[in-house]
Amino acid sequence: MKKWIYAAIVALVVVLSLAPMFFKQGPYGGKTQGWYQNHPEQTAKELAWCREKPQREKTMSCQYAHNGAVARLAEGQ
Repeated sequence: MKKWIYAAIVALVVVLSLAPMFFKQGPYGGKTQGWYQNHPEQTAKELAWCREKPQREKTMSCQYAHNGAVARLAEGQ
């Protein structure tokens, strides 16, 4: 019985740690860094949304958009 409880707790922790990745945070939230790297127009909109309020900069979608934009610039050099 204890094994099931431990397994349930571990599963809950895993689900809760991955859940934010699947929730929309910005206009294009829930996308990967690679997606932002390949969609510059949507990345610009996401970054504009991120800059509207300072607390948004910490969201995963803003971090992915920023990293995707930087990676796209690095590819161009």
